[in-house]
Amino acid sequence: MSRGVSTPRAVRLPADLDDAVMNTCGGPGEFAEWARNVFRRAVGRKLDFTAGYQEGRMKGWAEASAEFKAAITRTQKEL
Repeated sequence: MSRGVSTPRAVRLPADLDDAVMNTCGGPGEFAEWARNVFRRAVGRKLDFTAGYQEGRMKGWAEASAEFKAAITRTQKEL
């Protein structure tokens, strides 16, 4: 996986297949990581811990930045 690059995918599943997938992966909160590992194994790619860490770090910074921007906006309105 290229550093800092990921592609969201969406797929429709029949209800019975979706139920089986959700039961297997441990629920909606666990689906993304489970699916990445299924796809990775399907194409024979080794697990890359740093790629997952980097993506999580980017998302964390983006969320923190958004919160900081919202706090500054609120403060500016109060001044």
